[in-house]
Formats: sequence, C-alpha cells, structure tokens
Amino acid sequence: MKNRALSMRYAKALFELAEKQKLEINVENDLRTFLTAVKKDKADVFFESPLLTQDEKKVILQKLLKGRTSTLIMNFLFLLTASKRFNLLGSIADAYHELLNQSRHFEEIVITTARPLKPALRESLEKMIAKKLGEKVISQSKVNPSLLGGISIQIRNRLFDGSLRTQLNLLKKQMIGLATD
Repeated sequence: MKNRALSMRYAKALFELAEKQKLEINVENDLRTFLTAVKKDKADVFFESPLLTQDEKKVILQKLLKGRTSTLIMNFLFLLTASKRFNLLGSIADAYHELLNQSRHFEEIVITTARPLKPALRESLEKMIAKKLGEKVISQSKVNPSLLGGISIQIRNRLFDGSLRTQLNLLKKQMIGLATD
C-alpha cells in the first residue's frame, strides 16, 4: 500500500509536467517502451544495483536513451535511479496510465464470459456501461469457461458477477443452509 501511494505521487508529478509540455501520451508510450525493454533484458537488476554509482547509471541511461525519448522521461529516470526508487517504475507507469485515462474521461473495464462475446453484444455492453458511467469505455474481453455461462464485469476495483457459476454457488449455500436449519 505504501508503494502504491508513493508510485501515485511520482506518477502525478510526472503527469503534471507532461501536461504542461503537452506530452501526456508520448510520456506514457515512452514509459511503457522503456519498461518493456528493461523487463525483457532484465536490466532492472542493473539499475537497482548498489555496485554502480549513480553517475555511472546516469551515463549509461544517457547513452541508452539519447535521441530515443524526451528529456522529461530521461530526467525522470535519473531521478528514480538517484532516489533508489527504480523498482517502482512498473507501478508508476500503471498509476500514470490511470491518471491519463482519468484526464481523458476513459474507464477501463474487463468483461469475462464463458465463451467469446459476439462483437455486437460487446459493443452494446460498452455503450450501456459508458452511458451509466458517463465516460468513454475501453473494454478488454476475457474468456473463462469455468464461469459456465453469464457474464462478469470488472469496473475499477468492483466486480459485478452475473455468472452461472456464482449463481449456482449461491444456490448451493442456500440449500446447505436450509438443510442445517
């Protein structure tokens, strides 16, 4: 929880600077690209290593990023390495993504069904949810055969579970409750 709050503070500061420079989307893309490369090459260990000085890390970062990213991102990464917070980069990128979505009035949702949704039904659900939320909806569809049927929708940290599996489990609990009474 402490890391989440700290990551959000870094993300807010970065977002405010990006907004002033009108680079919000570019900054997110640069963050994600850098994060993907670091994870792929397992370079995060290098940036968190106490064996290298901050100056050495800064020189290497400059060589890696010069001409490939904005000065804002480069300075931000320098700050993270200097303050020994590089391990928070992934959660900072996630928090930044949330802030960007909020500023654009987007809401991400996850729709889970037992079988793949037909595009028309998915679109209809997106429109209905967007109308209820008053925001644009970005949906991600997942298939989970263990639901048996029905639908489960996650919005922010809330789960609306209308799956057949959940309904059957509720019925089972009720029947067990009646049997023990």
